[in-house]
Amino acid sequence: MRFQKNKTLLLVIVLAFILTSFTTKDVPHTFTTDVQVLPIATKIALAGHSLDADIPVIDYQSSYANRNITLSVMRGRTKEEAYEIVQSTVLSYFDVLESDNESSGYLRTAWVGTNYANNTKRVRVIIRKSGSKPVKFSLKFVSQESGVAGTSYTDDAKYKSINSIPNSYDGFIEELMARLKN
Repeated sequence: MRFQKNKTLLLVIVLAFILTSFTTKDVPHTFTTDVQVLPIATKIALAGHSLDADIPVIDYQSSYANRNITLSVMRGRTKEEAYEIVQSTVLSYFDVLESDNESSGYLRTAWVGTNYANNTKRVRVIIRKSGSKPVKFSLKFVSQESGVAGTSYTDDAKYKSINSIPNSYDGFIEELMARLKN
C-alpha cells in the first residue's frame, strides 16, 4: 500500500514538473487576401477521405477488380490439390461460399457488403477452372457500389462496377497466386 502511494506521489511530481517546464512564444500571423478558399467538401476530398462516409478511405485502387485473372498452378499438382488450396485460401478471407463445386472447379462466395452514409459497396470472388494440362484457374474479384445507402446486397440492378477493393482483402490475390505456384 505504501509503495502505491509513493508511486502515485512520484507520478504527480513528474507530471507537475513536465507541465510547468514548457514555455510559450508569440508568433505573429500574416494573412494575405489572394488565398483561394476551397469548399469544405473539396478539402476533405483532397485530404484523401471519402466524402460519403465518416471514416477514412478503406478501399484501394486495384487493376484486379472486375476482370478475369489467370491463376497458374505448379506443374505436377493435381486439380484436387490445387482446388483445396483455392478453397482454403478463399475461406481464410470470406466466411460464406454461395456455390462450391469441386468436380467442375467452380467456387463463388456470397456477397460481402458495407453500408456507408451515402453508399453501399459489395464484393465477391468467383473462381473457375480454366485449364487441365497444366491446371489453371480464372479468378474474378467483383467489386461494386450502388451510390445509395442501405441498398440490399442482392439487388443486382442497383449496382455498378468500381475499380477498388476493400483494404481487408489486400494481399488476397497475391497470396492465392503464391500458394498455387509453390
